[in-house]
Amino acid sequence: MTEGFEAPANALYKERDRRVAAGELLVDLVSGNVTGQGIQFPLNVLQDAAAAAVRQAAVYAPDPRGQAGAREAIARFYAAEGVSLPAEQVLLTPGSSLSYAYAFKLLANPGDEILCPTPSYPLFESIAQFCDVRLRGYALKKAQRWEIDFDSLRAAISPRTRAIVLVSPHNPTGHVASDSEIRELAALAKKHQFPILADEVFSPFVFHPDKLPRPMACPDAPLVITGVTMGELVNNTAAFSA
Repeated sequence: MTEGFEAPANALYKERDRRVAAGELLVDLVSGNVTGQGIQFPLNVLQDAAAAAVRQAAVYAPDPRGQAGAREAIARFYAAEGVSLPAEQVLLTPGSSLSYAYAFKLLANPGDEILCPTPSYPLFESIAQFCDVRLRGYALKKAQRWEIDFDSLRAAISPRTRAIVLVSPHNPTGHVASDSEIRELAALAKKHQFPILADEVFSPFVFHPDKLPRPMACPDAPLVITGVTMGELVNNTAAFSA
C-alpha cells in the first residue's frame, strides 16, 4: 500500500478549519475549487451534453486519446488564440494531475529532476513522489509581481534536470508570464534542450482582452507540453498537447 501522500495542512488552512469549527462564516478565497465557492457550470449545457452522451453510449467506441469531437473543439480553441494545434496532438485526461503524471513519467527516469516554480501548487510534490522524480524549485520575484527569477532558474539546473514547469496564470500568485518572460524561458529551454511543461489551466480567468502569452506560440521554444482545463468545452477535463 502506498503511504505518505497526505501532506499536513498549512498554517492558513489550520486557521480556516479552526474558524469553521467555531461556527464562523467564511468565504474561502484560497481554494482552487471554484465550484465549491458557488461558481457552477451552466446547468442547461450539462443537461444537453448528458443527453447527447446517453445517445452515443449505445455504441461503445472509445478512443484512448479522448473523443475526437472534444479534441477538435480544443484545436479550434487554440486556432482562435492564434496557435495551430492539430487535434491529433491533443490528449484528454480526467484532470490535470493525471496529465502531470503522464508528463513526468514520459520525460524523467527515477531520480531525475523537474524544475518547478516556488511557491506553487502543493499537489506537485505528491505527483512527483508518485512518479519517483524530484522537484527542484526556482524562485519567483515577490517584489516584482511574482515574475520569474531567471537567475534562480539557471542556478537550479543540474545534470539531472529533464524539464521546466511554467504555470501561467500562476497558482497561487496569479502572475501571468509576459511575452518577454516567455521568450527568455524558451531561449533557456532551447539552449539546454529542456521540454517546457506549460500549465495554462487558469487561462479562462485572465481579465484582459489580450491573448495569453504561450510558450507553444514562441518559435524559439523546443518541445512544449501544454495543459488547459477546457471548462467551456469539456467539463473538468484537462488536455495536454505536445
